[in-house]
Amino acid sequence: MVAVFSIILFLVSLGYVLWPLRQERREWAGEVKILDKEKRVLDREKRVYLKALKDIEFEHASDKMNLHDFSNLSRHYQQKVAEILAKLEDLDDEDLDDDDDEE
Repeated sequence: MVAVFSIILFLVSLGYVLWPLRQERREWAGEVKILDKEKRVLDREKRVYLKALKDIEFEHASDKMNLHDFSNLSRHYQQKVAEILAKLEDLDDEDLDDDDDEE
């Protein structure tokens, strides 16, 4: 009897926790624009590369990485961050253009 009650309680709890995942995602301001999603993805990528850059700087400062590897990785990560910043700037320009068109 206790086992049946436990299973039922578990299934109800599981359903309660997972139900919001089945619902369509809604935002307070309406549907999320594609540009906003792209900005969030790019911002996340930028943070990953900046953290990696910080990590390799620490590794180099603690003599765990030689200068050649540090230079190559640092250049690569800085280039990636610059590309992402350019994409974010383009998206901001597109967003501004869309706002001007609506007015």
